[in-house]
Amino acid sequence: LHDTIEFNEFLQMMSYQQSERITVESLIDAFRIFDKDEDGRLSVAELKKVMSTHGERMAKRELEEMINEADAKSDGFINYEDFCKMLCEERNIKSSLKRASESRRKLDHNRNLS
Repeated sequence: LHDTIEFNEFLQMMSYQQSERITVESLIDAFRIFDKDEDGRLSVAELKKVMSTHGERMAKRELEEMINEADAKSDGFINYEDFCKMLCEERNIKSSLKRASESRRKLDHNRNLS
């Protein structure tokens, strides 16, 4: 049997690894850890890879549930705004949500420079 972890629990675990203050740059860096193909969204495969790197072996169904929990567009992916929203809600940092769109533009700009 595999222990399960809810997506919000995973985000909370990740947030503890961050400093008390979340910056736009730290959100972009955290998102990039997951977004291996740099397409601006997280898939089940990308989430599985990161979770296994952190010692969490999860079934595809569990990963799909995690994504569905955060997926505002219901497209099967977590985009940058979904990621920021979930992370900020877990940390009760509502002010960071306002900057999510700005940081998304910065992420896109940085990607275009690469």
